[in-house]
Amino acid sequence: MNLATRFLGLATLLFLINAACLSAQDKVVKGYYMYWSKSTLPASQVPWDDLTHLAYAFIWPDANGNLVTSQAEHPEMIQRAHDEGVLPIISVGGWGQSDAFPAIAADSVLRARFIGNLVDYVVSKGYGGIDLDWEYPAAGDRDNLTVLVRELREALDELPDAYELSMAMPSVDWRNGYNVFALNQYVDWFGLMTYDFHGSWTNRAGHNSPLFAPSNSQCNTGSIHQSVQHYRQKGLPRNKIVVGLASYGRQFNAGVLCGVVSSTTGNGAAVPYHEAMRRIDNGWTREWDPVSQGVYLLNPDSTRLVTFDDSTTFRLKADYIVDNELRGAMVWALGYDRIDARHPLMHELGTLHNRTVSVAESTELPASVELLPNYPNPFNPVTTLSYRLSEAGTVQLAVYDSLGRELAVLVNGNRPAGLHSVRFDAGQLAGGVYFYKLRFNGETLTGKMMLMK
Repeated sequence: MNLATRFLGLATLLFLINAACLSAQDKVVKGYYMYWSKSTLPASQVPWDDLTHLAYAFIWPDANGNLVTSQAEHPEMIQRAHDEGVLPIISVGGWGQSDAFPAIAADSVLRARFIGNLVDYVVSKGYGGIDLDWEYPAAGDRDNLTVLVRELREALDELPDAYELSMAMPSVDWRNGYNVFALNQYVDWFGLMTYDFHGSWTNRAGHNSPLFAPSNSQCNTGSIHQSVQHYRQKGLPRNKIVVGLASYGRQFNAGVLCGVVSSTTGNGAAVPYHEAMRRIDNGWTREWDPVSQGVYLLNPDSTRLVTFDDSTTFRLKADYIVDNELRGAMVWALGYDRIDARHPLMHELGTLHNRTVSVAESTELPASVELLPNYPNPFNPVTTLSYRLSEAGTVQLAVYDSLGRELAVLVNGNRPAGLHSVRFDAGQLAGGVYFYKLRFNGETLTGKMMLMK
């Protein structure tokens, strides 16, 4: 073998190694650590083995672009995170602490001061990244937010070490404040705050963080699945989506639940997981909602209920993240699920960061075709299947049973570029798991759906 041949072989080997390294990313399991938890959750009791990221919450900007950090000093926690191989990141903003963002983002001088202060703070305190939690930009802030994020990314990239930049976002972009395509160029991943779907601000009781929503429009105030679909349709890649989970629930005053029994109102007070579990020991009963795939508790005389997440629903949501090739999960908040020395909910997510997620998607539009999750799922008996084409071409979309037998052809013909949807009525089928396959330009994409009867 001559030198040129050996060099070519070595180059090929290195290319294959690099390609393998770039073919997958680790899952994210991010836990928010609240600064007011210092006395109740010391560093020694954080479930480090189940985390990839610890987000310290919060610091925030004042009107002059300076940082309010008086509550955030916890060097022991930051050092312990590094020792445990967990990336500590600082969360900036939060509910009630984001009022200064619009003016800062709109003014180049304030922006530069804020970014400089923030980058200096991150470096000096030993953080490995920034979690921007502006709650919430409006349509008029949309372009300014993009500029702020771009300049913050550029400032981080000038540092000798690598720093992550993530963003917390509402369950849906209800104020049209995010240019997702533009932000995707600068942000490593986006955490969707898919909780607080029901509470004192809704006129009905309901699940705090449902995986799916009932088809009844009066009871459908959102779900994790709808949020993922919302941002996927805005162009956010799967490997940039981190799903928000809650280690607390909500209590309502009447013992009925919209979508399960009937509608009601209630005060929606927060109930940590560990408190909800104590109620089971005191006579409350655990009930299951097969549509939302959520649990709730009823007190003995059925006059109060608590909707919350337990180990079963966290496991289902972890499976959903894997099945839909999403980036991972974030939990608000660490400590709410602690019972003695155990963290049952965080433990259910602990295996996620040992799995991988495809990074085939990039900041660009899909090369040819994209198959979105059907909605609703589970369904009875009608669901909607959606797909997006980057160019015109011949599409075939069909439904199959678990044995691979073709049951229905929904699309078979030429379709223009863009987003398409088609309804599937399974009224004549038995309940169970079914699959749908999309064929386009030599590619075959598959989805899974559940018919519940």
